[in-house]
Amino acid sequence: MTIAQLLKFVERATVRKAAQLSIREVEEESKGHWIAFVDDKEESYDVQIVIEGKQVLSRSCECEIDNIVMCSHQTKLLMAINDALKGKKIATKPVVKKALSKKKVSESVALLQDVSQEEVYTWLTELFKKNKEVEQEFILTFKKQDIAEYTVDIVDKILKDIYTSVFGKRKNADTKDIKKLVDLVSLALEPVDKYIVVNITKPIALELYLKIMSSLFTLKYSVNYTSKRVDTYMNKFVERYVLALLNVKDQDVVKKTIINLLKQLYEPKNSLQYSLVSALVIELYESKDERYTSLCGDEVVKIMKHYQDNNYVVEIEMYLFFLIIAVEQQVLKDCYKLFKPVRFQNEYNLLLLKGLMDIDVKLVEEYCLKIIESNIQIEYNEPYLEILEEIYENNGDKSGIANIKKQLFFQTYDLEDYNYVIKYLKDPEEVKRFRTKVLSILRNNFHHAKSASMLYFAILETEHNYKKMLEVLTRDVPQDVMWAYGEQMCKFNAASYLDKVMSIGQTPVYPRYTDERLAEFIVEKFSTKDIVQKLMKYRYTDGSLNKKIKTLVEKKQK
Repeated sequence: MTIAQLLKFVERATVRKAAQLSIREVEEESKGHWIAFVDDKEESYDVQIVIEGKQVLSRSCECEIDNIVMCSHQTKLLMAINDALKGKKIATKPVVKKALSKKKVSESVALLQDVSQEEVYTWLTELFKKNKEVEQEFILTFKKQDIAEYTVDIVDKILKDIYTSVFGKRKNADTKDIKKLVDLVSLALEPVDKYIVVNITKPIALELYLKIMSSLFTLKYSVNYTSKRVDTYMNKFVERYVLALLNVKDQDVVKKTIINLLKQLYEPKNSLQYSLVSALVIELYESKDERYTSLCGDEVVKIMKHYQDNNYVVEIEMYLFFLIIAVEQQVLKDCYKLFKPVRFQNEYNLLLLKGLMDIDVKLVEEYCLKIIESNIQIEYNEPYLEILEEIYENNGDKSGIANIKKQLFFQTYDLEDYNYVIKYLKDPEEVKRFRTKVLSILRNNFHHAKSASMLYFAILETEHNYKKMLEVLTRDVPQDVMWAYGEQMCKFNAASYLDKVMSIGQTPVYPRYTDERLAEFIVEKFSTKDIVQKLMKYRYTDGSLNKKIKTLVEKKQK
């Protein structure tokens, strides 16, 4: 675990206590080996932490707390190391607390100093009758924790008491209610958390985890609320559980515990328990602890075979998770036939197809074609078409590539792709339909996009179809396109080209600009006589192409 991860999961009470302790003689004795003395009241503890980069390799403290739990003394040194790595100066002197002046004492605190104990006792008794939440918090804060062991029934009662104190018989809760709930649950379950950590490799730890999580999960079905605080608490609880397990030094015991967790996934009949166990397994795997991730790879193959043999179906999120493990742990070859494409699940499908590329290319092609056929929205086909294109390129299948480029063309509108389709598509009728569709779409978009007319004329250029170019010359064709292909159209029929251009050039073409190059080309290419005749036939409004042509002709005559 990294320093940041360890500090993230330290209990709040431990962090608060660590902040009050003083640390001295902090020293990096050797590379990554840090030592210090942490003073706690009348005692001083020798603390040692070994790191490599930002990873914590080992830690120890003279205090009697089990090393699985981060004690306040280790936390103090770890915070100091974290500061040192960030270039901050380590504060090694105890912080001297200043006495509060009377002005800083709140009115309530001042009253407490004056009121007798008996009066406070009487007032609290009445308050507890009116406010069960305050009563519950008082009990949780001051009651001596004399329970040596926790059972599922004890934890169940703790949680039910909290629910009753916060909600009573109400079925609706606001944000403040949920905050009170989470605060009380955090306070009440703090010793349970510690008990779970100490017993993390024993069955009771998982039993308590399932009880706490299932109780909080089902709460939403008895009380209506929108706050995310309970979900956040549950997510943190999963993280703490996994961190505690990974911090156990005996790797063999940890491996047995993880295998036991994975075996809980064999029978997905109890959906809630399955979901809660899978949350632990996912968190374990995503920790990327290389000591244990391979265990997941071996077990996934067995789980997937068990699901198939018993006709079990689970949520797509779990299939995706199992697939990620199979790919990353390189065991997909042993179970790839157990994974099938799922309609409309692109993330899962693409991961499966890419994983199969080195295993069974024919199966990848078959799956891609089935997915494309089932898709309603054409744009979702693009990644599958690209996979097929890669397969056909590797096989040298030009007809197959042409078919893919044909389907992708209406996303790319690439001239080279168009020419490839025309050249290598086998069916002449299919080629004809493709050409007609492309030219029709481009022609209908002349007014909306200059790129449409540019590509349209480029295609006609490859066909040497200058007759069609002249036919489609209208105001919707940008003047720079008229100029770009002017030479070719003039060679085919100069008179028709001049007449078309000057017919279009009578008025300004807002918001399109008037192309100076086209005016210069006309004056250069045609005689003054021919141009003047057209100017007698067509108008030359200010700002129009014809006006520019007229101006250039007049300059030429001078």
